[in-house]
Amino acid sequence: MYYKERIIGVLTYGILLLFFAFVVKKSKKSPKKALMIYTVLLSILAYFYIPNPGYDLERIYITLSQYYKPMNSYALIELLTRSFTPTINIFYYFISKTDFYGIAPFTVSMIFYSCVFSIYNDLCEKYDINGYKRSLFLIFIMSLGTYLEVITNIRCMTAFAMITYCIYNEVFNKKSLVKHLPIYFIAGTIHLAALAIIILRVAIYPLQKKKWKIFYSLIPITILGIIYIFYPSFVNQILFTESYYKEHVTYSYLPEFILMSIMTIYIVFIKLMHWKSIMVDDSLKYINFFSFILLAIILLNIGEYSIFHRIGTLHFLINIPLMAKYLSLLKKRGGVTFMFIISAIILFIAGIYGNLCGFKFFIFN
Repeated sequence: MYYKERIIGVLTYGILLLFFAFVVKKSKKSPKKALMIYTVLLSILAYFYIPNPGYDLERIYITLSQYYKPMNSYALIELLTRSFTPTINIFYYFISKTDFYGIAPFTVSMIFYSCVFSIYNDLCEKYDINGYKRSLFLIFIMSLGTYLEVITNIRCMTAFAMITYCIYNEVFNKKSLVKHLPIYFIAGTIHLAALAIIILRVAIYPLQKKKWKIFYSLIPITILGIIYIFYPSFVNQILFTESYYKEHVTYSYLPEFILMSIMTIYIVFIKLMHWKSIMVDDSLKYINFFSFILLAIILLNIGEYSIFHRIGTLHFLINIPLMAKYLSLLKKRGGVTFMFIISAIILFIAGIYGNLCGFKFFIFN
């Protein structure tokens, strides 16, 4: 269905990627401005995206028009008092009042790629990634076809990108976790899966501290204890959400399962082959430990597509710094060529059979 429209949509995505990969390759300075333009263009396409019947975004549009649009401010306040995700409720409420529902995917696309490209730019500077390596790095990041999931799912991928952005800056740029609390709060109140990841992040935060580890260990333990004692429904809701996905969300999508499996295996392969070279960096040691926990969750839920795919995407995002380090170490073309082949295979599958193949922003009459 809509084959011509989908082909044009996928080709547009591919052409934009190749064009900006060329731009960042030729750029002698930081490609921040070029990637900001790229982000805006992806977001504009997201605004005009037409979801297929049954997609999450179609259901969100129906919810906006039938539930949030008739809602008044008093009903919104009442909803917020009993909601565990008030940020997304407020977001949906204001979007519904505009009648321009495409603002929703436009906004989350801007947030997601602003976070990801901020990390990309910083890593290119830190590890002196230039020329064809910088181009390949961009292609690798965009090859997974996460774009369509970002703009159709709205909540989960956006929250994960915000968490990844915070963790990256705290670990690599020594930013304060406290200063990122507002971002963590927004991410945690967008999707409960994000809240679970934030709790995990807080729990292993002391590993970053070389001194006073016992003291810093008391902080997350105290916070988690307070949450459980005074607001146990938060914990119960997270556990209920996980069990709900396992018992009720039974759909699966083989191409996306294959894509995520290839990417995960490739990342693990790189770690094993270059362990000593990559793990000399203390920051990467922490990232590796965090991603190991995510990998364990992936393996334990390999039969649960929704959990496997979402945590797999987070695992991919968290490991972007590791792949930057790997690129910086490559001296021969063999490793670069292999990385390009992996990226090309994943992008091809995503565009032909994966989520990305459903991308269309108009329909022929």
